[in-house]
Amino acid sequence: MAGGKIRKEKPSRGAAVGSSNHYQGGIQFHKSKGQHILKNPLLVDAIVQKAGINSTDVVLEIGPGTGNLTKKLLEAGKSVIAVELDSRMVLELQRRFQGTSHSNRLKAKRNMAGGKIRKEKPSRGAAVGSSNHYQGGIQFHKSKGQHILKNPLLVDAIVQKAGINSTDVVLEIGPGTGNLTKKLLEAGKSVIAVELDSRMVLELQRRFQGTPHSNRLKASLGNDDQRYLYSIIGAVLCALLSKVLFARQSDPKLHLLVLYNALADGSLTLLIIQGDVLKCDLPYFDICVANIPYQISSPLTFKLLNHRPLFRCAVIMFQREFAMRLVAQPRDSQYCRLSVNTQLLARVSHLLKVGKNNFRPPPKVDSSVVRIEPRKPAPVVNFKEWDGLVRMCFTRKNKTLGAIFKQKRVLSILEKNYKTLQALQASQAFLSILRKITKPLQALQASQGNDNQMATDAPFWVMAVGKNNFRPPPKVDSSVVRIEPRKPAPVVNFKEWDGLVRMCFTRKNKTLGAIFKQKRVLSILEKNYKTLQALQASQGEYEDKRSSKLAQADFMHLLSLFNQAGIHFS
Repeated sequence: MAGGKIRKEKPSRGAAVGSSNHYQGGIQFHKSKGQHILKNPLLVDAIVQKAGINSTDVVLEIGPGTGNLTKKLLEAGKSVIAVELDSRMVLELQRRFQGTSHSNRLKAKRNMAGGKIRKEKPSRGAAVGSSNHYQGGIQFHKSKGQHILKNPLLVDAIVQKAGINSTDVVLEIGPGTGNLTKKLLEAGKSVIAVELDSRMVLELQRRFQGTPHSNRLKASLGNDDQRYLYSIIGAVLCALLSKVLFARQSDPKLHLLVLYNALADGSLTLLIIQGDVLKCDLPYFDICVANIPYQISSPLTFKLLNHRPLFRCAVIMFQREFAMRLVAQPRDSQYCRLSVNTQLLARVSHLLKVGKNNFRPPPKVDSSVVRIEPRKPAPVVNFKEWDGLVRMCFTRKNKTLGAIFKQKRVLSILEKNYKTLQALQASQAFLSILRKITKPLQALQASQGNDNQMATDAPFWVMAVGKNNFRPPPKVDSSVVRIEPRKPAPVVNFKEWDGLVRMCFTRKNKTLGAIFKQKRVLSILEKNYKTLQALQASQGEYEDKRSSKLAQADFMHLLSLFNQAGIHFS
């Protein structure tokens, strides 16, 4: 949350336990927003008395804060309508009056995006003090993928399937209200929880207040440059004492490394990182257990698989269709580029099917729990090239590879990649081609003398014709030439012959070595060479095969054939 470091409030002198200061602990008030809370009870009483409130009055209170004045208004009037901008204060109001005699007479509204915050209706048969207590007063946003696991048996099954050891550091993405976090803290050594929503971060810290897992502490890094270094040092020191820390996405890598050292030696139990998991740098972890927003499934999967050092396994809740594509095998209808790329880097297995009714609020789709184990050692392959080949093969996965690699668009992409690679590697790759071209041309030049002798023996030129022989006379003289076709005709592809001769005579007085080193000439040769190699590389054993039926080894062999032919995909 913006506003600098959140600190534990010190009780004032003489303040009794359970006084109104208790409700202000852990909340940082912002002077820039005009948050100034009345703390003098005599003044509060005087204000209520001056208002002349009757027992039948409905009272409107604007800016109730932590509820010091609200309490007196509820005692004096029939009901109170409190309008508050800050969601932290709204949550604090509901917690303060929850279970009191005034709870039914308080109507809390929040004037900001997200709608009205309402008390959750307990489900049938729900016990008092169940996990619903920690979800009361928080509006979940389906657009952000906030679907909280409410089935405790399912939470236990996920933790059991993860195989967490007592020495493991567990990464949890999207902890929400902490239903799964609690079980992970009981099973592992420590938990790193990454959460984007500041309301959920606050709820996590409140939930684990006074538990054996952590003491109540909220430590944050401010944006003030003058105090930035001191806030880092203070946050780390406080965290080591209290076993829980709240960090931000913008924290420096050095900060996270220091935190990991604390996690490793057991002095820190819970690290809460507020930020986007796709953008922040993750510290070391052994196991990842997560119920993630489904819209980040693909980028998050590959972010985890690219994380170094490699973790042991990840047990993640995905949308059912996405999970089926992850575990699909060749010839399955769900087999796709995602299947090939994921299974190249990891072993993937399906663990559980999860119905939509196990969540609050329920999503529109069913879910599945998948276990992902990175391959150790990682395959020795350029993943960008691999992904480029697989992407191309799965543009039409039921077409034959021979048909795919003859498409103009595919050939154009291959040519572009090839030219880029050659620009980086200079023109050395074509030296062998140049030698093959220059040798026959040099032999042709050496034999030009013999050809001239042949011309004198059998001349093709017949006679010269002056311009005055024409009416009207042309501006140039003319000649008559005799042309006799050679029999038999030379065995040569005339288009190739003409292309070569056209290139040689661009500068006919230059050496052939200089001609074939020009950028324009090299570009033409590259394009022709690329097109030929692309057609040849897709022929043979893979020409009639389809991408939907190729396994990992087949794609690896196909990539090696392309690379041997000088064709690359990145």
